[in-house]
Amino acid sequence: DISQVIQAVLHEQQIALGHPLNRLTKQERLAIFQALDQQGIFALQRAMPQVAEQLGISRATAYSDLATVREESRHGFSVREPASSDYQG
Repeated sequence: DISQVIQAVLHEQQIALGHPLNRLTKQERLAIFQALDQQGIFALQRAMPQVAEQLGISRATAYSDLATVREESRHGFSVREPASSDYQG
């Protein structure tokens, strides 16, 4: 069932972030969209409305986020947030 797959992937992302999905920054949300897209979630019919609902955002915002992630990946950019080990300060 698609909803179970989406819930499992989002739960995995929530654990990695360490806080609820309804408190995401835009950068975190884009990173989640990137991970979902790389896993092929958005190729599944009716995935986008379910992802939007799970994240507490509108479908329009969800489609915009996906477009941003795909555009950035075409240009070789990553939306991943830097890990603390990436800090060179």
